[in-house]
Amino acid sequence: MRLIMAVLSDRVNPRGEKRAKTLIFMPMAISLVGASAIWSVIYQAAPKGSEQPGLLNAIVTAFGGDPQAWLQFNTARTNSLLLSVILIWLQPGFAIVLPSAATRSVPGDTI
Repeated sequence: MRLIMAVLSDRVNPRGEKRAKTLIFMPMAISLVGASAIWSVIYQAAPKGSEQPGLLNAIVTAFGGDPQAWLQFNTARTNSLLLSVILIWLQPGFAIVLPSAATRSVPGDTI
């Protein structure tokens, strides 16, 4: 998967290549504190009946669901899953640095 992402990011046109790599590498450049601030806004909850500041709860309530306190200790499985999502979001940039550099050195007709 990392090699596919690296090759696809190298194959887009030159202007698009810079944009694609920026989008892939951006989460890696953000510190864990910055990532936690971004994702706390996504997972933020407000009481039922009030406007939802968090993106995830806004989507849930738009479809008729009740707002959830996503990162509370009483929902340990959900909590672990949602924290894993944050870590998965942070890692693709780091994971394709080496394959991207390696595919740059291989002649195009070989690939």
